[in-house]
Amino acid sequence: MTPLAATYLATVVLGLPVAGMSDALEGGFVGWGDSRASLYVNVATVLTNVALDPVFIFGVGPVPGMGVRGAALATVAGYVAGFCLAVWLSVGRGRPSLLPSSPSLSAAELRELLAVGLPVTGRQVVRQTVRVLVVGVVAVTGGAAGLTAYTVGSRVASVAVLPSVGLQQATQSVVGQNLGAGNRSRAGHATRVGVALAVGALALLGVVQWAVPETLAHLFVPGLSGTGRALTVAYLTILAYGYPAIGAADLLVAGFDGARRTRTSFVVDLLKYWGVRLPAAALSLPTAFSVSLLGVTLSPGLGFGMAAIFWAVTGSNVLAAVGLGVYYRYAVRAGLFSQSAAVPGD
Repeated sequence: MTPLAATYLATVVLGLPVAGMSDALEGGFVGWGDSRASLYVNVATVLTNVALDPVFIFGVGPVPGMGVRGAALATVAGYVAGFCLAVWLSVGRGRPSLLPSSPSLSAAELRELLAVGLPVTGRQVVRQTVRVLVVGVVAVTGGAAGLTAYTVGSRVASVAVLPSVGLQQATQSVVGQNLGAGNRSRAGHATRVGVALAVGALALLGVVQWAVPETLAHLFVPGLSGTGRALTVAYLTILAYGYPAIGAADLLVAGFDGARRTRTSFVVDLLKYWGVRLPAAALSLPTAFSVSLLGVTLSPGLGFGMAAIFWAVTGSNVLAAVGLGVYYRYAVRAGLFSQSAAVPGD
């Protein structure tokens, strides 16, 4: 498996620069308020990938079958197709031109991009590293059954939070536009409305998931049975309790990010993942399990089992939402939107 993974990654990495440029243009469209353009780009990327996968993997006509490398090449082709469409849309009529009129970039603009963008990058690093580590904890604690439950739960949750993700992008755009126009009160109102909508939508989805976890488990893995099925049902049930908190946190983050306070969301994720989720999940490990770190042997497990991991995820989501809510109220009273409306150098 390792050689195949290395082959896939070595090929996909060739398309990452193109994917990054495409993401930047998509962000420009969303910031302008044209989220449909971002949708078109993503659809083009996915359709190209899906269409070329069987051609490059199995071979068709003069195209030889390349297996895993072919799958990676199809992914890269999808990135290229999405980027080409994004470039075309950026110069199309009725849409803002996102391509620079000149290739120059001032030092002030570079500092601003880094000040806003680096914390966002840091958030992704924090999230992904902890998620990888938690998967390792799951493997040690629950074995194949635990990994199945954790994977199914993650997939279901990734679908359930889509309304929150869409509202987050929309709210961030609305907040930024209103602050740019000097309409501070509307920026705050947009954040509050977004939070209410996201909490309501995810609470409804949470109720459905809580009521029929067995049905969802069967839908995603029809042949699941035994311990794997029981753990999956338990995880889906526990995840449902935290859905409203995910919606609230996503939209509060949108308010901060729209006000250029991306460092706030970075700190929240740092505390959420490294301060709460990973340590709490580690309690699931057997007491005999130990790991060496910088010459120090640690035995973090208390033998709480998979339930500790499930509650670590939901608990960290709830704590993050509560903490963000408290800090948001303080930040607004301290002039969050007033200070962000006036940017030096504008």
